[in-house]
This record gives sequence, C-alpha cells and structure tokens, in this order.
Amino acid sequence: MKAASGSSYWVKLNFHDSIIVAYQTLKKQGFNILATYASENNIDYRFVDFTNQTVIILGTKLSGLTSEAIK
Repeated sequence: MKAASGSSYWVKLNFHDSIIVAYQTLKKQGFNILATYASENNIDYRFVDFTNQTVIILGTKLSGLTSEAIK
C-alpha cells in the first residue's frame, strides 16, 4: 500500500477480506463508522460526535464508495 511519507507512524492500517467483515470487526470493537459520499441525507461532519472511537471510510477519487460500503 502506498502511503504519504511518515503516515505509517500515525495511521494504523488493517486489512480485511471484505468491507462487510471490516465493518463487523470495527463494530465489535466499539467504533463508530462514518462513510463519505454524496447523498440528500448527508450529515455535516461538524455535527458528528467524535468523542468515541471513530473510523472514517473514504472512497476513491474516481468511483467513490461501493454500494456495499455505503450500506
């Protein structure tokens, strides 16, 4: 995986077989999961409670997130 120089010191990367498995694992560990995508039901990130452990799911520049990741 390519990463910006030095980011591996600050960002922990975990790899899973699928996004569903990743979500299940994160939920069991007590993480809030946020996904970034355009929708009529968007919530402004400034109003999100970040006091709990939070994971932010980002899509690719060209295709965004898969429908599986958005669910």
